[in-house]
Amino acid sequence: MSNPLAKEEKNFVALSRSNRTIKLEHMLDDMVEEGTGLTRPQALAYFEKLIQLVSRYLTQGYFVSTPLFNYRVGIAGVFDSLHDTFDQNRHKIRVTASAGARIRTLHWSQSPIKINLSVIMPEIYEFINCATDTCNLNATINNIAIIHGNRLNFDKADMTQGIFFVSVADPTKEYRVMHYSRIKPSEINFLIPEMEAGEYKVVIRTLRAENKEPISGILETHISC
Repeated sequence: MSNPLAKEEKNFVALSRSNRTIKLEHMLDDMVEEGTGLTRPQALAYFEKLIQLVSRYLTQGYFVSTPLFNYRVGIAGVFDSLHDTFDQNRHKIRVTASAGARIRTLHWSQSPIKINLSVIMPEIYEFINCATDTCNLNATINNIAIIHGNRLNFDKADMTQGIFFVSVADPTKEYRVMHYSRIKPSEINFLIPEMEAGEYKVVIRTLRAENKEPISGILETHISC
């Protein structure tokens, strides 16, 4: 995009995007992989203990500095005079974060890839089955599910757009979601449709103003039904 700080120059700045979001579940999976000697309950317990310690230090007013992250407590808001004091209606206590030394000195093994902004696809990060409270595992027919991601919104009145369950065994067989209770760029709530038992790809198809054909985003893992 053009650089707003260089009005008289034809300079540009880069907008970066990640090809995937790593959440706690993914981290735990990698932490307990074969050979680490660490169990999932242990990994989760260590992580929870870290959260508790950092929270306690911050509420005590400490600056927390680690090789992974730095946290500092600050106050947001305007004070009317030197004698003005903290007022919860006008001021807020906020935590600011920055990368620790190990993160700041990361060495990148790959260079960024330039992509065409006009063909950026929707991204599906996770599929939550509300009936079983599971993530990226299964779908329960006629029950509520939630998808989290990026650039997910679409026109539900257009039958070429929406959420589709596409059979892994037979890609010509697919089922479109017909009932939605929430459609936002980062979250969609919907009713899982009737479909045959099997493994499915979860696909979101949307049509942007700059595109002539629908573009698709696909969940990385298959969902069983």
